[in-house]
Amino acid sequence: MMAALAAAGEGARVILLERNDKLGKKLLLTGGGRCNLTNDSSPAECVSNIPGNGKFLYSTLNGFPPARVREFFASLGVPTVVEEEGRVFPASGRSGDVVRAMARALEERGAEIYYATRATGLLLRDGRCSGVVTRRGKIYGRGVIVATGGLSYPATGSTGDGYDLARQAGHHIVGLRPSLVPLESPEGWIRDSRVQGISLKGAGLTLLAGAGRKRVKSIKGDVLFTHFGLSGPGILCLSRHLDGEGNSGPWELVLDFFPGETLEELAERCLRLATGSPARSVKNLLDALLPGRLVPEILARAGINPEGHCGQAGRKGWRQVARVLKGLNIRISGTRPVKEAMVTAGGVDVREVDPRTMASRLVPGLYFAGEVLDVDGYTGGYNLQIAFATGWAAGKGAAMGQRNLAGMAGNHRSLSKKSKVKYWQSVGKDNEPG
Repeated sequence: MMAALAAAGEGARVILLERNDKLGKKLLLTGGGRCNLTNDSSPAECVSNIPGNGKFLYSTLNGFPPARVREFFASLGVPTVVEEEGRVFPASGRSGDVVRAMARALEERGAEIYYATRATGLLLRDGRCSGVVTRRGKIYGRGVIVATGGLSYPATGSTGDGYDLARQAGHHIVGLRPSLVPLESPEGWIRDSRVQGISLKGAGLTLLAGAGRKRVKSIKGDVLFTHFGLSGPGILCLSRHLDGEGNSGPWELVLDFFPGETLEELAERCLRLATGSPARSVKNLLDALLPGRLVPEILARAGINPEGHCGQAGRKGWRQVARVLKGLNIRISGTRPVKEAMVTAGGVDVREVDPRTMASRLVPGLYFAGEVLDVDGYTGGYNLQIAFATGWAAGKGAAMGQRNLAGMAGNHRSLSKKSKVKYWQSVGKDNEPG
């Protein structure tokens, strides 16, 4: 939709192929139905939160940064607000307002929308992309933008069609895998119903990989215990590092309940609490520090009797408790399926795409935008920022390409006979270029 708006805004004739019977089906789901449009940060800060080829997006994000995204939606009648950690939402808190505003803008700019229309192939002629094939027939044009999403949430229509289209044009697809997805764990105590639903705010998370327990990534974030393993914003961000960047299992998560304190500081705090209530049970004291349903596992790992008195644990015992709280090891067996992921990591190799216009470096007339590219970010609005910025760049780039070809068409009488034939073959001689 953003690519179509950008192209139409440049005066190009635009046809938007929508596989579903309505626009924005996936957009309606984002941000828990509230639509986390972007993050109130600078382009450089965005890049630092885009582990999947963020540097490729420097020029695109500078051309259409978060501030411009907010201005754009304000111009469509959708004011925004900034919430925790810079997350930007429509002031109404309704994703439907975003979709309706974009739909109105498309109509106002004269974009045609073909609903329930799926592109099954590209029209490639003389090394140029001159349209698409659908089940209803061929549609010709001077530029084609592939903005089909990835593999996540296939019920919304993103089933990987864009990768097949890219391959037809000779593009390489970097290994596809889920990102921003919960993690599965074989730990029995986690799968036990007693800890399901427990959440932790701002925990320290470190992912280790391989037999050598190589440190892959450390972040802070919220954690949610589930019936299959772990979820929550922190876990989702960590998930994109599984299987990628040459990492392979077995995986292990090290959970730090108190990342703001050193081991010594936490041990001293526990000891002070215990000294102040020596007759209190160890279990009851820990209940005051963390969710009580987690206490049995913590004490079992520390080798402390939960029913023993605080005064009996001693300095050594409380230091051992602090050590477990600062580094609880949890085995990870993998991620949930890609269909449950918010984002697909991997995609069209960005080395084959112009970062300024999103144009294919292999086939003139072909452009890419959004999740179909090998770019992905953490939670917090960064992935929609990627979608809007690359869509804007692709739309502008395609419209400029169309104008250039239109200039050639307007001057075709002055071209040589050979040039005329090459031009009309490139845009499709059996249909009016559009």
